[in-house]
Amino acid sequence: MYANSGTPTADGRLETFIEKETDSFRQDSPDIRVTRGNPLITADGSRAEIRYLSGDTFGNSEAVAYIKAGKTVAMLVLTSKTRTAYETGLIAFTSLVKSYAFITDTPEDASEVPELIRQIAIDETSTPVGANYDRTFTQFFAAHHASEMQECFRTTQKAESRSFDLLVRIGENGEILKTVVTPTTNIAQCLARAVQQGHAAPKPPRAGHWVRVGMTITP
Repeated sequence: MYANSGTPTADGRLETFIEKETDSFRQDSPDIRVTRGNPLITADGSRAEIRYLSGDTFGNSEAVAYIKAGKTVAMLVLTSKTRTAYETGLIAFTSLVKSYAFITDTPEDASEVPELIRQIAIDETSTPVGANYDRTFTQFFAAHHASEMQECFRTTQKAESRSFDLLVRIGENGEILKTVVTPTTNIAQCLARAVQQGHAAPKPPRAGHWVRVGMTITP
């Protein structure tokens, strides 16, 4: 199984999008059979239109769920070259579609989903420019905020000694736009407030850049 997305058609109708997709399939596989399945309701209350496909050029059997998702159409796909594996996978496919929930068109703004922001910050370091900035920010953080961790432990009642990730979003000129912590502890929140109110960071590769600082606390 895998997920994909597409741009809605000009009329915004999901049915039109599916028809366009089906026409594209038939251009590659003239003998393909497309069957309409019963719609499913996802975890966020969206309606998923289901299509079953068989007889394509490659001998695949597929089930596709089409879901309107903000500015895109989300597609959840089950595909298999053997009918037995396909039929076995349909139960899992149905469960996956029903568990689907749309979060946002703009993942970088989804600060209410810390694990998503954490992954974005990790992904930022996958390029040479991002990795270089990560090192620069780490040096900046050590110089300007290391002592604040000790101050948080000194001033916080019943300090929670759990490790956490501090996620920082940085503006075009180094201004601190947002801080997010995961998991949330009183020490993590204390440090996040200090960073939010503290020095501007070095200028990032682009406005809205996310960085991750792993804070390991040992007994």
